[in-house]
Amino acid sequence: MAAAIYLQLAVTVVLAAVFWAFSGAAAAKSAALGCLSYLLPTMLAVLVLRFLRRFPKWRDGAFWIGEGLKIVLAVVLMTLVFVFYRQRIVFVPFIVGLIAVSHAVLLIFWKARKYGQ
Repeated sequence: MAAAIYLQLAVTVVLAAVFWAFSGAAAAKSAALGCLSYLLPTMLAVLVLRFLRRFPKWRDGAFWIGEGLKIVLAVVLMTLVFVFYRQRIVFVPFIVGLIAVSHAVLLIFWKARKYGQ
């Protein structure tokens, strides 16, 4: 789980730098906010999974609790970004950041499937 968070954090930094270099500060901030809209809920979901791992009774439902919490929190954060930054947000970098971070975990699964554990 820590590898997924580190990968998502690296994607956030790289995307913000790329958008800063090619499109300016507003696009970089929008990309970073899009990335963080998914990265922060993922961090919280990992904390919930690690906390509930110690309780055998809750271990089965821990994944569903963490994923449900992640989805709800991601929607809340995206809504808050658009409520407070609607005049300054650049939509395309925001969506690119959100999609890149949410799909970065697939790279880990692809690597494990292709090259083994």
